[in-house]
Amino acid sequence: DTDDDNDGVNDSDEEASNLDPKNNDTDGNGVTDGEEDTDNDGYTNDEESDENSSTITDKDNDGVSDVVDPADTDGDGITDDV
Repeated sequence: DTDDDNDGVNDSDEEASNLDPKNNDTDGNGVTDGEEDTDNDGYTNDEESDENSSTITDKDNDGVSDVVDPADTDGDGITDDV
């Protein structure tokens, strides 16, 4: 997958996370999208998306990329945002 804005996050992951794949700082806060932790799970978007890999990082093996998967840091099956 490509990373057109060179922020370390695959374009497809950015699109799935409502980030702009053509802008490396979608929210304009001075922190690149790759350095952000969109799902608040303790891993940066860059750590969860590897533009040099065809595999998707999915630490909980639920079939949803970690960059768009809601965090469940205590593993109880209920997302932290509930």
